[in-house]
Amino acid sequence: MKDTTGAAPRPEDRWLSRRQAADHACLSVRTLERLALDGAGPPFSLVGRRALYPLSDLNTWLRLRLATSTSAATVRASMADRGCGA
Repeated sequence: MKDTTGAAPRPEDRWLSRRQAADHACLSVRTLERLALDGAGPPFSLVGRRALYPLSDLNTWLRLRLATSTSAATVRASMADRGCGA
C-alpha cells in the first residue's frame, strides 16, 4: 500500500536486507545466517527466499547485548538468547 500522506518514511520503519543488516551490526552475512538458523539472531521476515530485518528490531536486538565487560556480555547474550530479557 502506498503512503499517500507525502510524509517521508521514518528511519526506524526501514527494512534491511541480510547484507545491510550484517553491515549495520558489524557481523558477517554468514554469522547472521547462522544466528537465524539457531534462532539466536534478530527477528526477520522471509519474503520469498529473502530475509528482511526491521531496523528498529535489529537495533533493539543490539541494545539487548550491550555490556560493560566481556564476562557480562557472555552472560547477557546467553540470557537474551534464552528469552530471559537480560
